[in-house]
Amino acid sequence: MIRTLQPDAAIFQDGGPDVRWSGNENGLTNRKSEWSTLPYNTDFYGNPADPATAADRVLRVPGYNTAADLGSDAILGQQTNGSSSWKLLRWNPGECDGRLQAPSWFWGKDARPVPLDTLKNMYLNSVGKNCQLLLNVAPDNTGQFPDDAVSRMKEFGDWIRSVQVKISAKASAHDDEGTSHTRGNLPRNVLDTDDATAWQPTATTGNLVLNLHGAKTFNVVNLQENIQVGQRVSSFAVDAWVGDSWKEVGNGTTIGYRRLLKLPNPVTTIKLRLRITASRALPPAISTLSVHQDGDMRINLAYDKPATQSSTLQAGTEASKAVDGNTNGSFSSGSVTHTSDKPLDANPWWQVDMGKPQSVGTIELSNRTDCCSNRLRDFYVFASDTPFTSTDPEATKNQPGVWSSYQTDAVGQKLTLPVGRDARYIRVQLVGSDRPLSLAEVKVFG
Repeated sequence: MIRTLQPDAAIFQDGGPDVRWSGNENGLTNRKSEWSTLPYNTDFYGNPADPATAADRVLRVPGYNTAADLGSDAILGQQTNGSSSWKLLRWNPGECDGRLQAPSWFWGKDARPVPLDTLKNMYLNSVGKNCQLLLNVAPDNTGQFPDDAVSRMKEFGDWIRSVQVKISAKASAHDDEGTSHTRGNLPRNVLDTDDATAWQPTATTGNLVLNLHGAKTFNVVNLQENIQVGQRVSSFAVDAWVGDSWKEVGNGTTIGYRRLLKLPNPVTTIKLRLRITASRALPPAISTLSVHQDGDMRINLAYDKPATQSSTLQAGTEASKAVDGNTNGSFSSGSVTHTSDKPLDANPWWQVDMGKPQSVGTIELSNRTDCCSNRLRDFYVFASDTPFTSTDPEATKNQPGVWSSYQTDAVGQKLTLPVGRDARYIRVQLVGSDRPLSLAEVKVFG
């Protein structure tokens, strides 16, 4: 009936048929790579999936919607007895559902809009990661949207409309040395407003240079593929021209309909380079390359600086994960630190060396979010010009020249602490030996 009466409607459910649930209700995807083409074997009830009717059926997402990998080459290429393990593939992009108001999906007297920063994070990690954003706004008991909700929606809309950096009409794009493009798919196509036109290298890898015709400052790079020919990019990097050479300023995996790559720090440059480092089967088709500012142009002094911790649980949970610029708190994202849990450390700690004493205004901790966030409680944050001489938190607190802040309660998603002094070394340390320490990111701002 829906297909007959509303043929253009997109139907949402865990497994489609048109768009699928992202796996959480936080308005974002926790996956590092978000593919729109997924493999299927069964329908929602466990019956064998039928390619003839799959376009109109809810199918069961392999590994369920919360899985860290739904559509990579490794998943699609799985075989059983020498043949594909899958009955069919279907274009099934993700949809991220989130709430404008907290603490419930429905209005209540205690309902308040979530902070604007929360909505920005939703947008960057849903629309900006090849998903759709479904934002729930609850009317009050009069059937109207509350004034504070309307104001917050306007702020959110104003922010979305303001992020793109205006570049000169004289801006241009060209193939990098060693790259050529396919017929008709010209470099300049990334600068038009038509997402059906694209630059396409002749190989599955290739480089494109964007000349901005004047220095521009930005901290987000906007990329789009022409999905009318499919989703192909599996890894890419972005370089900025710094001084007299290229410097990598960010990288990612999938692009799809849209990728908003948040850079670890703002960049000022006259040109940037997109490097497609891997694509699926065929040359990619890049329809858009532009630069944005998301409003947070602070410099993170801790980014990519040497970090250590009391122990490391396993590969992929090293101390460096908290200074990689990625605030995704889901453990499956591969960007969360974790100290040993067998055995547990006594007073587990994490620290970063910023190379020299610098003026520190605030320290921002991003916590693990998929579970276990209550582990980050009863802890110290230390700052010092000189190295810490003890792993005992009481001794460190009393070390001459050390600034400290003790936090009793569990941290939610993020904690910001005012510091207001010079420091070279920052340490986060739990008190006790009953739990490991996990951090998504530690940012230090001047």
